[in-house]
Amino acid sequence: MVRRVPGVFLNHGNSSMLRMRVLLMAWNAFVSSGDPARTAAWARQGVRLLGVGLVSLVLAACSTPGSGASQPGVLDSALQMVGLQRVSLQTPDAVNLPSLQKPPKTLRVVIRLHAGDLLNSDTNGQSLPVVARIYELREKEAFERAPATAFDGEKNHLPAELADALLGSREVVLTPGQRYEVTETLPEGTRYIGVLALFRAPAQGRWRHVFDARAASETGLTLGVHACALSVASGQALDVAPELTRLAGVQCS
Repeated sequence: MVRRVPGVFLNHGNSSMLRMRVLLMAWNAFVSSGDPARTAAWARQGVRLLGVGLVSLVLAACSTPGSGASQPGVLDSALQMVGLQRVSLQTPDAVNLPSLQKPPKTLRVVIRLHAGDLLNSDTNGQSLPVVARIYELREKEAFERAPATAFDGEKNHLPAELADALLGSREVVLTPGQRYEVTETLPEGTRYIGVLALFRAPAQGRWRHVFDARAASETGLTLGVHACALSVASGQALDVAPELTRLAGVQCS
């Protein structure tokens, strides 16, 4: 049962001193009741209420600019008097949250191969079909180093170093004047795309090119396939002089 003290109303506008005074008045009323058991019980409750009142005063002092009670030690001591403990709150920066990793973005590349009317010409200047291949690679060095003869066989006959770097491949047979287009969804881990054509007599340094996969996903790749060389219309070929990506100056044997 709660006893009300006549004429006293507690609200948010009362000062901490008024709260303390009310607590003391309630304490005196219970002590003077004359019942020893009841007095002992309310004594314990009164001590706690008195402590809470002291904490209220300290908290009020903490809100006063320039008050020395704003120091952590003062507030902690007051809370300990009534068996309480201040909770230490961590800022969001200090909370150790599990790292949320986004799944790797799937790369898609539009690849266009445009075969010229004069394609993979023979010694008589006649056009012939040509095999073109697209390689999805985790590394490019083995692809760049391998001789043309390394690509003559099937995929499972590639040099071990190149096979280790290979994540996927596609083969297409082009005929003169054909335009081939495909959207490749690259396997996870693909960093480079290699494109080559197995010409009968390839021009040196012009029968294969390698591209950065992420850059190619933004620009797409468009390559011309000619009598003995490739040309690059869109996409940035890596590790090759710009003139070797153009058809001008090509001499076919």
